Amino acid sequence: MRMIKFRAWDTMRKMMVNVDDMEFYDGELNWVSTSGMADPNEYQNDGAPSQLIPMQFTGINDDSGLGIYEGDIVRSEPTTPGDSDTMIGVVTFLEGSWVINNPHKRIAESLFSETKGRRIFGNIFQNAELLEANHG
Repeated sequence: MRMIKFRAWDTMRKMMVNVDDMEFYDGELNWVSTSGMADPNEYQNDGAPSQLIPMQFTGINDDSGLGIYEGDIVRSEPTTPGDSDTMIGVVTFLEGSWVINNPHKRIAESLFSETKGRRIFGNIFQNAELLEANHG
């Protein structure tokens, strides 16, 4: 069975939080229960999701074993001769699959790869400068 889980960016407190529970009504996110990433007791929110931006787990881990989520900034590096160049981009769900998208270069590649390494550098909320610095 596929692991379905979320984290969220709290726009008020400017911090990433775990999503413990979500409730939908008529296809819209209606209620969210969250807790702190490092310590579940450090932060708790129970109710309206208006201050939260949820991000889904892709089901893929990076080379160090960390779970890759929507919104992560990931570096893709070739591990076999003849593979395409290194790329840095944002993990996005595009046309039915997870991709690493570099909007500055206007390129995207599949997040899943048997021939490339993947490493999380940060995320678009806490480390947007990483993407800006690598747009050339």
